[in-house]
Amino acid sequence: MSARETILQLRCPDCRWSELCDLLGMRAWLHSVGMLRRATDPEAEMIVELFRKSREKFECPECDAELRIEQPADEDWPAAQSCQACGKTIPPARIAAIPGATMCAACQEKADRGESLGEAEYCEHCGGILVMKQSGSGITRYTMRCSDCGR
Repeated sequence: MSARETILQLRCPDCRWSELCDLLGMRAWLHSVGMLRRATDPEAEMIVELFRKSREKFECPECDAELRIEQPADEDWPAAQSCQACGKTIPPARIAAIPGATMCAACQEKADRGESLGEAEYCEHCGGILVMKQSGSGITRYTMRCSDCGR
């Protein structure tokens, strides 16, 4: 396993907190979430694999959001950016075309159409999915309406 593969970056998508982790740092994070016993001394491959698989257990020390694991940026390549909505990597071509892009093309299209980017919201009356609808005439206003009962 190369030295580059044994260094990973933890990053918070909400507050932008980040930390580079070598094998010792990964072991400390794994110990903190109870995924590694102090008495064991696993191989580097095992530590990296456990670290990647335990991602959903790591919380940001500043805002308690779920952390993302990324390869640290290489100086020869621009830093990869993650979509704020889905977390997938934004293609470098999109970042080059739209330097301030914070969402991938698919999520940006959904946002432009007024669709929900996060978890769906449900109607408190019938349990149907709420969708954003244009209401009124004149000044455009948007409201959340149930797709089933229309409330």
